Amino acid sequence: RQRQMCIRDRNIIATSLYMGSMELPEKAWSSLSKLWLQHPALRLTSVKEIADSFDKTLGVIIKLVSIFSFMIILIALLVICACVQGYEADEKIKNGLLLSFGQTKSACLKLSIFEWLVTALIASGGAIFGTWIAGSLIYKSQFSLNYVPDPVWIISTLFISILVVCLVGILSNKKNLNVSIKNLLV
Repeated sequence: RQRQMCIRDRNIIATSLYMGSMELPEKAWSSLSKLWLQHPALRLTSVKEIADSFDKTLGVIIKLVSIFSFMIILIALLVICACVQGYEADEKIKNGLLLSFGQTKSACLKLSIFEWLVTALIASGGAIFGTWIAGSLIYKSQFSLNYVPDPVWIISTLFISILVVCLVGILSNKKNLNVSIKNLLV
């Protein structure tokens, strides 16, 4: 069917496209050719073809999101390293005071691990929670489906991100502990 539309004194003839689905019994497939002869613009697309097209689009989106996530991770690591460099003097003072009060280097390292663990839990937990909400909203608005993430994937992502942040923090703090108490206090 064609419908005429009037836009600013111009007549544009636009073809109206309709979408539908049908389930045919075996006997009806032979009469499908007659329907195509009557309506040559009719196009039949299988569910598999639609699903493949959707999967290709989703694959491109996943690749883009992965690249973007990788860039964010690199920027976050740069920010962590910059923060470590910026607070290095304060860490030396804190460790010097703790060591001068009789704490051992391992106790200072445990305190540093705890600090980095809390920092990593807050950052990683917030990122995963935000991703969960975004996934739920996208699935609900675009596909009318409920988003159910894989718990193993979430826990492993949380664990890996916490491990990376804690390792960067511990390596930076361990360097501060390899100085004498006198130098740390100075």
